[in-house]
Amino acid sequence: RFTYLTGRCLAAFSLHVASLSAVPIALVLVSLLTNRALAGPFRPAAYVSAYVFLLLPNAFVATALLFAMAALSRRAIVSYVGALLLAGLTMFSYGVLALALQQWELAKLLDPSGGIAIAELGRLWTPTEKAVRVIELQGSLLANRVLWIGIALGVLTLTYFRFRFSHRTGTSWFSVGRRPADEPPIGNAPVSVP
Repeated sequence: RFTYLTGRCLAAFSLHVASLSAVPIALVLVSLLTNRALAGPFRPAAYVSAYVFLLLPNAFVATALLFAMAALSRRAIVSYVGALLLAGLTMFSYGVLALALQQWELAKLLDPSGGIAIAELGRLWTPTEKAVRVIELQGSLLANRVLWIGIALGVLTLTYFRFRFSHRTGTSWFSVGRRPADEPPIGNAPVSVP
């Protein structure tokens, strides 16, 4: 069970990481191909810190939560609903908690993407600081990353203990009203096909 779940989860995470690697690679290529006078100096630390502190944790959290939902429900559609819930939680954190209720600290914690904590840095840093500083894992961003990685690890642990290879044989709410497979659709009447 451990090997099966780990292999599947790592494969999903690897695909997620590989697809997200296209973003920093494209940004590096653009910065190398543009005029140095216009673009400024090339700073690899800026790309590495954004990838390590933002993209990788987001990929891990999303993969863990969506993998757990799909593995435990045995339906891929549930993971799509989970993706919508993650996006909804981000919008709820920003729109309701941060803007409407002015609970910025709670919103920065509950945002699974860490975007509200990064937006705070964008508001606090001067234009000169934005040009020179790199994203550091401290303050509200550190708390957000620790919380969400902890949630993801907890969900993966729960998935490990709850997952079974056996198939469910009982009926669920989804199958209520369905005809058994061995029952003909019209009943016992013969069907003539011309």
